[in-house]
Amino acid sequence: MILCKLIRVGNFRFNQLIKDMYGVSSRMLSKQLKELEQDGLISRREVPGVRLRVEYSITEKGESLVPLLLLMSHWGLRNLKPNMVKMSDCVKMPTDGSSKRK
Repeated sequence: MILCKLIRVGNFRFNQLIKDMYGVSSRMLSKQLKELEQDGLISRREVPGVRLRVEYSITEKGESLVPLLLLMSHWGLRNLKPNMVKMSDCVKMPTDGSSKRK
């Protein structure tokens, strides 16, 4: 879900992510974000100001997962419950075979 949101929207602040991730604790989200950052799939940027803001965005390495995520989504649509989240709702499918988001 985290990668899906970052691929679709771009930059997200922690508070935006936690509001959109129903049933996920701040601690669990923070842990997952750290792991994704360590794996090089997302980047974390501190934005200075009166209150420190942290923004997360997808990296090129993270974007390289789009074709795999789409394949998994298509498999899920064929084999799992129809009301599950579809990756195609998160990522526009490339028409030219590339993995770049549009």
